[in-house]
Amino acid sequence: MNEQHVPVPGAGADIVVEKLPRVFRIQAIERLPFDQKCMRSRATLFHERATLNVEWLSQHCDVRLTVGSLVSIRWSGRPVSCNGAVRIARLVLLEKPEASINLFDTIPTAWVRDRELVKRGGAIWAKLPRGFCHMFNAIFWEAGCHCRM
Repeated sequence: MNEQHVPVPGAGADIVVEKLPRVFRIQAIERLPFDQKCMRSRATLFHERATLNVEWLSQHCDVRLTVGSLVSIRWSGRPVSCNGAVRIARLVLLEKPEASINLFDTIPTAWVRDRELVKRGGAIWAKLPRGFCHMFNAIFWEAGCHCRM
């Protein structure tokens, strides 16, 4: 009997993950005991294109992750939903301003309700020279430095 081998699709990048923004702002975060060794952290993340509830387990609590912080998601394989949250490996705090990130995309609705104003600000930011974008981001990168409108 002639055995045919059908190629199995690789565990390549997830299409949904690829479409998500690279940077989010933490809207809410809570840390709960999970077991003797781990804590379970849950966070609500905001970006103009997507709002996500995420959850991850860790041995130590990263106290630098606070409401308003800019973060990037580290995935643990394909996204899986667990109790209404997407299970991830962890969140990484973005500590240094990056010129390529339009901070207007990370302004939560609770900070500015007029979304048209935020959209206009983002469009103006996008037309700035790269050096000015970097300077703007350096000024407004920290969550405590934002101006609520």
